[in-house]
Amino acid sequence: SMTMLAATRTKFTLIVCFAFGFFYFAQPKSVEFNNCKSIFTVNEVAVDPCDAEGSTCPLIRGSKASITIRFVPDREVKQLKARVHGILMKLGKVPFLLPNSDACKGSNLTCPLVAGEEYTYQQSIHVLRSYPKMNLLIKWELIEPGDEPKNGSVPVCAIIRSTITDK
Repeated sequence: SMTMLAATRTKFTLIVCFAFGFFYFAQPKSVEFNNCKSIFTVNEVAVDPCDAEGSTCPLIRGSKASITIRFVPDREVKQLKARVHGILMKLGKVPFLLPNSDACKGSNLTCPLVAGEEYTYQQSIHVLRSYPKMNLLIKWELIEPGDEPKNGSVPVCAIIRSTITDK
């Protein structure tokens, strides 16, 4: 009957929404990272999506990837900028263009940041189809504008292993 069909359709829609909702709320995967002289305490780096067992998260060409960094500043921070580089064996450091380099806007942070509180920075990057397939290191830094790094140290610096690939 029509009522039965409508009820079945509603049930199906709910299941589909549930399934996609589940993936949408899936936790980003914590990854191993190299703390490159961070001044602040870096507690965790996570990548989403990351369907890998090992320490390398594949970045799929033509998709978006999100990085999450949980950190604790040792002092008040009025401004933070994000800077991202791919480190390639043959080419050295290649900058990644971020849709937004102001870490205090649209990245889950509200500045000023308070010393001793844990914050979660989150940012998406587009993995362009034009990127070549390769293994690389990704260096993600949060820096204070106008503040030159002291002895190579910046507020937050994390390096993760990755690979650019197709599905």
